[in-house]
Amino acid sequence: MNRAAQIFGLFCAFILAPLFLNTWHAAARGPHQEPKDKSSPATANSSPQTTDKKRIVVLDFDDSAVGTDVLGDKVDVGKEIAGLLAQQLAKDGTYLVVDSKTLAADLAAHDFSKTDRYNFDFAVNLGKRLGAGGVIMGSVTLFGKERNARPIPQDEVIRRKIKARVAAEARIVDVSSGEIVAAADARGESKREGISLTSGGSNWHDFRSGNFGFASSEFQETILGEAVNDMVLQLTKALAAEAPRLTPGSSQIKPGDPVKSATH
Repeated sequence: MNRAAQIFGLFCAFILAPLFLNTWHAAARGPHQEPKDKSSPATANSSPQTTDKKRIVVLDFDDSAVGTDVLGDKVDVGKEIAGLLAQQLAKDGTYLVVDSKTLAADLAAHDFSKTDRYNFDFAVNLGKRLGAGGVIMGSVTLFGKERNARPIPQDEVIRRKIKARVAAEARIVDVSSGEIVAAADARGESKREGISLTSGGSNWHDFRSGNFGFASSEFQETILGEAVNDMVLQLTKALAAEAPRLTPGSSQIKPGDPVKSATH
């Protein structure tokens, strides 16, 4: 009889033990909590946010103040500097920069000339056609060396070494208001010295032929290219800092919106 009771007791203990354990764990955890809803606000906020970048156009710079003495009349200094600036601004990521092919096609279709580089009406209409919130216009104010620098005598036995210097100023035109909302300027200088502004290039080509660009390795390796890059990087940083000055939502203007004819 006692043996039967023992067996019965062990059987009951085996059956009831899990129930007691579950009750003890529930008490230890505290009040019951519902699992988090995957669609709760906390989860929704972790989803990627939409960007609020302003779309901008970089117009070719006016280079009439520096002339063509350094690289000849076949090299468009203002266009090349604007191209490098557009590349750096795109790399920086603060703005959405209109690509060069789209810009070139529009300029060709609207008979763009050098005088339009400082024409605000043209800039505003260009920005509207390309769905941009702002247009960056600029001027090259120094290219190569200071104007008052003493010329290097051609018959000097040991020619003096010089540094290359480049400077430019830029303005951001708000397309929706047609006003200048920010301005910046920068001055670049080569770290190295050379006996000419084109010193340092290991793969020399005749710059005066015009068969090169400022992004080419031939130009980048010269002390002049070094100064240009220094200036462009400074200008990029300054213009990126001015992005909040553009009218909010101005970059939402869609290409094809009716605009007045540009004045040339």
